[in-house]
Amino acid sequence: MTPSRTNDDAWAGVSIGYSVVSYVLAGLLVGWGLGAGLDHVFHTSKVFALILIPLGLALGVYLVYVHFWRSRDVRS
Repeated sequence: MTPSRTNDDAWAGVSIGYSVVSYVLAGLLVGWGLGAGLDHVFHTSKVFALILIPLGLALGVYLVYVHFWRSRDVRS
Protein backbone atom coordinates (compact mmCIF):
# COMPACT_ATOMS: atom_id res chain seq x y z
CA MET A 1 0.00 0.00 0.00
CA THR A 2 1.37 3.41 -0.92
CA PRO A 3 1.45 6.14 1.69
CA SER A 4 -1.12 8.86 1.25
CA ARG A 5 0.13 12.22 0.02
CA THR A 6 -0.50 15.34 1.98
CA ASN A 7 -0.96 18.83 0.59
CA ASP A 8 2.61 19.71 1.60
CA ASP A 9 4.02 16.90 -0.53
CA ALA A 10 1.92 17.88 -3.53
CA TRP A 11 3.37 21.41 -3.58
CA ALA A 12 7.00 20.42 -2.97
CA GLY A 13 7.75 20.24 -6.71
CA VAL A 14 6.24 23.65 -7.31
CA SER A 15 8.42 25.08 -4.57
CA ILE A 16 11.54 23.63 -6.17
CA GLY A 17 10.52 25.02 -9.56
CA TYR A 18 10.02 28.51 -8.17
CA SER A 19 13.39 28.31 -6.43
CA VAL A 20 15.17 27.33 -9.65
CA VAL A 21 13.50 30.14 -11.61
CA SER A 22 14.32 32.62 -8.83
CA TYR A 23 18.01 31.70 -8.78
CA VAL A 24 18.34 32.01 -12.56
CA LEU A 25 16.44 35.30 -12.73
CA ALA A 26 18.43 36.70 -9.82
CA GLY A 27 21.67 35.81 -11.62
CA LEU A 28 20.46 37.52 -14.79
CA LEU A 29 19.38 40.63 -12.90
CA VAL A 30 22.66 40.85 -11.00
CA GLY A 31 24.64 40.49 -14.23
CA TRP A 32 22.49 43.06 -16.01
CA GLY A 33 22.62 45.48 -13.07
CA LEU A 34 26.37 45.29 -12.69
CA GLY A 35 26.89 45.53 -16.43
CA ALA A 36 24.59 48.53 -16.80
CA GLY A 37 26.24 50.22 -13.84
CA LEU A 38 29.73 49.71 -15.22
CA ASP A 39 28.58 50.88 -18.66
CA HIS A 40 27.25 54.05 -17.06
CA VAL A 41 30.43 54.67 -15.05
CA PHE A 42 32.80 54.08 -17.96
CA HIS A 43 30.51 55.62 -20.63
CA THR A 44 30.53 52.51 -22.80
CA SER A 45 27.74 51.28 -25.03
CA LYS A 46 26.47 48.05 -23.40
CA VAL A 47 29.87 46.36 -23.49
CA PHE A 48 29.92 45.32 -19.85
CA ALA A 49 26.25 44.35 -19.88
CA LEU A 50 26.83 41.99 -22.81
CA ILE A 51 29.70 40.38 -20.92
CA LEU A 52 28.12 40.22 -17.47
CA ILE A 53 24.60 39.03 -18.39
CA PRO A 54 25.83 35.56 -19.53
CA LEU A 55 28.11 35.42 -16.49
CA GLY A 56 25.12 36.19 -14.26
CA LEU A 57 23.14 33.45 -15.97
CA ALA A 58 26.00 31.02 -15.39
CA LEU A 59 26.12 32.09 -11.75
CA GLY A 60 22.40 31.42 -11.37
CA VAL A 61 22.71 27.95 -12.92
CA TYR A 62 25.72 27.21 -10.70
CA LEU A 63 23.75 28.23 -7.62
CA VAL A 64 20.94 25.87 -8.63
CA TYR A 65 23.51 23.09 -8.96
CA VAL A 66 25.04 23.83 -5.56
CA HIS A 67 21.71 24.18 -3.79
CA PHE A 68 19.89 21.17 -5.22
CA TRP A 69 22.31 18.62 -6.64
CA ARG A 70 25.50 19.03 -4.65
CA SER A 71 23.66 19.10 -1.33
CA ARG A 72 21.86 15.89 -2.37
CA ASP A 73 25.23 14.20 -3.06
CA VAL A 74 26.58 15.18 0.35
CA ARG A 75 23.54 13.82 2.22
CA SER A 76 23.64 10.39 0.59
